[in-house]
Amino acid sequence: MPINWIKKLLGMDPSADPNDFLKGKDPGEALSELSELRRGDEDRRQRALMDVDVLAAKEKEIFDQAKNETSDAKKLILVKRIKDVRAKVADINNKVAIYDKRIKIYGTHIQNLEVIREAQVENLPDREALEKGALVARTEMDKLNEAAVAAEGMGVQLQTPTLDSAEQEILSEINNAVEQEIDANDPLLAEIEAAKVADEAKTREEPPKTEEAKDSDIEKMLEG
Repeated sequence: MPINWIKKLLGMDPSADPNDFLKGKDPGEALSELSELRRGDEDRRQRALMDVDVLAAKEKEIFDQAKNETSDAKKLILVKRIKDVRAKVADINNKVAIYDKRIKIYGTHIQNLEVIREAQVENLPDREALEKGALVARTEMDKLNEAAVAAEGMGVQLQTPTLDSAEQEILSEINNAVEQEIDANDPLLAEIEAAKVADEAKTREEPPKTEEAKDSDIEKMLEG
């Protein structure tokens, strides 16, 4: 379809730049204007089709009248009327074809403007902003990973210190002193220790038994 003819369909100057239709207008404004133009053509197309239906009915009426007409002169008059009706129908159909083309052009333009408007409303970042964001994200992740590795390497680990022989002997003395303090504060252990001391003292005081006394003790044990 020649571009100049498209311009004429849109009511534009054939010598004008096709983009002039949108210059100085935001997508929303242009979208509203194009939608109004398309609605106008759709209304005109609908009215034209209604006129075609009326003329078609008129043609049928004249045609039926001509079939029944016996006078050749009157029949020729009716033929001319049918010709005029058909010419009007052809003219209207040509206009309908123009409306159809303009409606299609408007529809395509409106779809493009809707895409533009939606894309602008979202205010999405461009390629440069996305690349910068990705770079910053990678840098921050690298720093985080390095910090995590460093933290693992610097963690405090409690280890049992190695003691030499002198240090081990001092540690034993300390442990023994602690045990003695625990024993001294335990009443049961103190009672047992006192009994042991008393037994030892009694043993030292008693004279050693003779063999006869030992035998006598054994016999008493057997008798008991």
